[in-house]
Amino acid sequence: MTYYYPAVVHKTAEGYRVSFMDLKDCYGEGPDKESAFDDARNAGVNYLLTELESDQDEQDFPTRTLLEDIIVSDGDEAVMLALVMPRFESWDSFG
Repeated sequence: MTYYYPAVVHKTAEGYRVSFMDLKDCYGEGPDKESAFDDARNAGVNYLLTELESDQDEQDFPTRTLLEDIIVSDGDEAVMLALVMPRFESWDSFG
């Protein structure tokens, strides 16, 4: 299953920070954008897995802000990131 969540890319003194709008305190950092995106994707997947482990239903996942509704500061960029969830053996072949 893949979920899409908006994030804001911000240039920092050390590189880049990618912060999810709808996943509280969830972000990724890296020396370049691609590394920050990878770190953010990992953090986002872990966030959603934690939500699932705490007995929440997928339908209770945080709602997603529309990309066009995000207002960014100068130099920042709003992007939509795909969070690809790991596949577990207990999932059926269509899951």
